[in-house]
Amino acid sequence: MRALLPLLLLMACDAADPDRDGLTNAEEADLGTDPKLPDTDFDGLTDAQEARELFTDPLLPDTDEDGYLDGDEIRAHKDPLDPLSVIYQGGWPFQAYKDTLEAPPQGSVLAEGERIPRFFLRDQFGEIVDLYDFAGHGVPVIVELSGMWCQACDEVAAWLRGNPLPIWHRTYQDEDWYDVLPQMVQDGEALWITILDAGELPREPPTEDDQAAWVLAHPNDRVPVLADADRSARRWFSPSFYPDIIVLDDEMVVRRAHDDFDEVFEWLVRR
Repeated sequence: MRALLPLLLLMACDAADPDRDGLTNAEEADLGTDPKLPDTDFDGLTDAQEARELFTDPLLPDTDEDGYLDGDEIRAHKDPLDPLSVIYQGGWPFQAYKDTLEAPPQGSVLAEGERIPRFFLRDQFGEIVDLYDFAGHGVPVIVELSGMWCQACDEVAAWLRGNPLPIWHRTYQDEDWYDVLPQMVQDGEALWITILDAGELPREPPTEDDQAAWVLAHPNDRVPVLADADRSARRWFSPSFYPDIIVLDDEMVVRRAHDDFDEVFEWLVRR
């Protein structure tokens, strides 16, 4: 009989808390949580953590409705109860498991089938953005290398926010991607990142004033504008023309690179 006691106690515990999240079935009934799921709202926190430690809502994945999961805010050392305490002011994506991605060594070169390096670049809000936060969201990631001096870059940025391309690009207006791609970015079906690698002159790194001027000229709350102050991204891109646009999958692996942008966009909407 004594040999059966540990087993009986374990069975009793399982009956009281079958999902082993630290809450009894009675407590889960009071909260409205699922007694068969340790994390009812799939925010990365157990129901017990939310109800007893953090006082977040175990039925709402984003208690403060700031756009970030409660669990992600905890991992990023933010307050999931304060809508002003956000991971990124720009609302950029966050990837809690980005450290599991193996970054290529320093000095790697851009190549299709290889992962982009883990760049840390300043955005238009003055915050340092980890490029790998854009991984794992189930959508393609478009990275554009632009310069303040580049007229074609200005044109693409204006088109991305809904303006037509200039008359000499009119032939593109019949292409499948012309209206589709800006809408994909606005709808979150593709993530677009602009890396500003130069100021008014091609060999000058961008200043904060350059970055602010670009954002003022091309306001788009879906697009982070990242300053390549040390030109590390440019060295990796090794661009031969501007804008240079690459497409990454959601594991940050390069799928298209160093093609004319119309070819890249056509492939992207038809993939």
